[in-house]
Amino acid sequence: MQQIEKLNLVMSYPVKWTVFAVMRDYVQNFYDAVGPDRFGKDFSYAYNEETKSLRMQTNRDFSMDWLTCIGASSKRSTPTPMQVGRFGEGFKIASLIAYRDYGWDITMESREWKMHVTEAADRIDGTEVKVLAYETEEREFLAGSVLTLKNVSRQDADLCEKAVEDYFYRENPNFLESIAETDFCAVYLPSKGSRFEERGALYAGGLNRISLGVPLIVCNHTYRPEKEGRERDHFYENDIKRCSKEVFDQISPKAAGRILRVLERVWSRSAKAGRWDYDWEETVSHLIRRVAEDSKEVERFRKEYGSRLVADFPDEEYGNRRKLALAWFGKSVEFGNRRIVFSDFETLSIDSLDSLCREHGGYEQLREANLKEQRYLDILERIAATVFKGYVCYNQFPHCRIITNRTVNAGSAFSVDMTGGEKNSFGLKVRQEIRTIQLRVELFAQDRFSEAVAVYMHELMHQFGGDGSEAFRKMITLMALQMLREAKQLEEYEKEWKAVEGDV
Repeated sequence: MQQIEKLNLVMSYPVKWTVFAVMRDYVQNFYDAVGPDRFGKDFSYAYNEETKSLRMQTNRDFSMDWLTCIGASSKRSTPTPMQVGRFGEGFKIASLIAYRDYGWDITMESREWKMHVTEAADRIDGTEVKVLAYETEEREFLAGSVLTLKNVSRQDADLCEKAVEDYFYRENPNFLESIAETDFCAVYLPSKGSRFEERGALYAGGLNRISLGVPLIVCNHTYRPEKEGRERDHFYENDIKRCSKEVFDQISPKAAGRILRVLERVWSRSAKAGRWDYDWEETVSHLIRRVAEDSKEVERFRKEYGSRLVADFPDEEYGNRRKLALAWFGKSVEFGNRRIVFSDFETLSIDSLDSLCREHGGYEQLREANLKEQRYLDILERIAATVFKGYVCYNQFPHCRIITNRTVNAGSAFSVDMTGGEKNSFGLKVRQEIRTIQLRVELFAQDRFSEAVAVYMHELMHQFGGDGSEAFRKMITLMALQMLREAKQLEEYEKEWKAVEGDV
């Protein structure tokens, strides 16, 4: 005998799900009933092209009572971490949308009951409304559960495969090779040709939550976000960090080393893993610390990568010293082909940029200017104050020191960022305070006048920005044009310059 079971769910309930979200929620009920250990073996689905019907089934059965009450969930009272559902709404909301929005015919049967999704008239405060309802009937006992969806297109039915693969089970065809497995977590390499091959995935609590942007599948069986909605469509950067950290804390240093190698594309700050631009440095640093727990793994890493990498400066040490080191590194024949990676790689016996630059004479060796050099510097300051008046903004020119070793650049400037700087005659604002200027000793010679002027003015112009800034490049161009316009005045200064050698 058929009966109508009305649900407290009006047909006009303003909720929208995609076909995939509906399909995934239907699969979830089977996943939670069977469990991850048996899901790959005991759950199956098939599509019939002729009848346009999709059939899901398993050998596990359950009571229809769990499908009638909004908020009722058999999973909330059990401690099993891999049961995805908690809200008791999945099947009901999925059926509402599938029936109302997509026109599917939905039948569920298990044990001695069978139900068909429909709608029924009801009254709320005297107003007639339509509510979701189940048309139920008794039947012969069925050892298992079957969900039949009719009026389903092939395109929509194909989403069932993707929905099934979004749940964790060891037979998942996307999982190629296990890097690490415990009772609470697992890490896999993705299968070739799978949708996770390039971008990987992060599974939390048995469900695929987000793409990692790297070819790695990380599974934390117990993690749930602090703020979890029923759609489970939000997984934030802090969730990624906490979820993956819990996994990496449980694996061996050797496994951490394998994972670290898989993440090679995100070992540096310039790396962008995907459209979320996830900051990998914290995660990579954590893996480095895990690898460092085993001296043999450290040595293995050093032998493999020691000649290929260089560890950057720590964030707190970014500044002029790093700029000098990078300038040396960029022109180093011996080391310039190495890749600059996060500073924590020094923990794995990777040479640091600072130590390499220091040990190979990359940093400037400085002294104060002698009497003759100071005469030259006086001429350069007068040129800046007259020929380039209005080009630069200095009440007092920076102190200048002499570089005595052969460095990459003929000059450098020690600067600090500043705000509220004045503007020059071209409307460009001062962005940096130049504290000191360093010039190579070779510039202070009779025949190096033009080069000395160009280098000195180049360093003064850095008050408008770094080498790559638009303002700095504009001022360098204007400086070159001014040198051509004021060629006669510069000739007079050059006479003074050449006379210094004989006067001192």
